[in-house]
Amino acid sequence: MRNSIYKLEFKLFFRNPSSLIGIAVLLLSGFIGLYLGKTFIQKQELVIEKASALQKKNTLTNVEHFGDELGLLLFHNKFSIANVPNPWAAFANGQRDVNPYLISVTMLGLEGQIYDTDINNPVTLLLGNMDLSFVFIFLFPLVIIAFNYNLLSAQKESGVWSLLRSQSDKSLGIIWKKMLVRIAVIFSVAFLSIISAIIYLGLPIDFTLAITCILIILYLKLS
Repeated sequence: MRNSIYKLEFKLFFRNPSSLIGIAVLLLSGFIGLYLGKTFIQKQELVIEKASALQKKNTLTNVEHFGDELGLLLFHNKFSIANVPNPWAAFANGQRDVNPYLISVTMLGLEGQIYDTDINNPVTLLLGNMDLSFVFIFLFPLVIIAFNYNLLSAQKESGVWSLLRSQSDKSLGIIWKKMLVRIAVIFSVAFLSIISAIIYLGLPIDFTLAITCILIILYLKLS
């Protein structure tokens, strides 16, 4: 009996077009976030790789030019300092679009060079980069609200709630089952997104993954 009720609730849930739209928005946004996050980090990794090769070339050139003059060599030579992204950077870009990830410094005026950064579009910086963490933090709670905001009011407006209360003393149990169906769908989409991130981004299965999953579960529960 209980299984048949859950099957019916799942059918009613997926029969609603807004439910399908919400699921599609989460999945599509998640896949787009994975692609944009990985592309953003790949561009930074490419720049860091080119900077490393260029530094080696310039250092060899300066050594040949200045010879044993160590002071002149250190004065004119530039040193590239890079914040190399870890595998999870594509999952959550953080502030890598704001803070400099690569700095070429010299021995002259070191303090002022620390705060050098690239020239970026201020509108892009205002909106930020989209990645999978953005989907979990901002879009999932919105879809959860859209799925659950009218659970009780919709039943009252359609007259079903009065009928349920007149025929059973467990009417709140029906609402709880409806909510469990929505929770199951949300966590299924979240699980699919995480699996996609592990495969597409090549995330290591380690302690960080476990902590991330626990935090996502707690965040979605609190939402």
